[in-house]
Amino acid sequence: MVVNGIITNLLYNAPSETGFILSDPKRTELIDYKRLPHVLRYATEFSETVAALRYALEVTEARFSSMAKRHEHIYTGGDIYIIIDELAFLMADHDKRKAVLPLLQRLGIIARAARVHLVACTQTVKADILPTTLTCNFDSRVALRTSTAQQSRMLIDKAGCETFPSPTMEHRALCYFRVGADLSLFNVPMYSEIETTRLIDWWTSRKCIA
Repeated sequence: MVVNGIITNLLYNAPSETGFILSDPKRTELIDYKRLPHVLRYATEFSETVAALRYALEVTEARFSSMAKRHEHIYTGGDIYIIIDELAFLMADHDKRKAVLPLLQRLGIIARAARVHLVACTQTVKADILPTTLTCNFDSRVALRTSTAQQSRMLIDKAGCETFPSPTMEHRALCYFRVGADLSLFNVPMYSEIETTRLIDWWTSRKCIA
């Protein structure tokens, strides 16, 4: 639901300047967005996701070269969002983690100035899925309902998410949003399937981004 809210808001607010690189290992969560003209890469297999992350690094490095020529500190072009639906898919075993972690760490360290943003989601809140070497480079974190207070502390450095009610369309959902030392409580934006489909159909009918 958070990912749907992020993508939908981006499509409404900055559609002509936004690109997406999507990792959808379950093939169900982000499949509808595959049709969008904004999508630069759509990956389901592990090898496809690694290739997509390497592509994102290539784009990032190219943007830094352009920034250097223009003496810029922040890239002046459009934003690219790398959205990983399930980080545990990439970090589940040693071999996968060894292949993908350096790519994620590099993107986390350098990509923001190039306006390439990493959004990594997981339902598995464990230290080997969310190592400090990776999360220390995330400038913001969002936490929904967790099973335990320990999981809540791992995500936002504070207990409390374990007390959230189960999310439903009727009662919405609660989340903590941490940016640096600031922690805020929010209602999660919810979009119906009908609204999301209508938005995707509209963009698909345009064939290309303005």
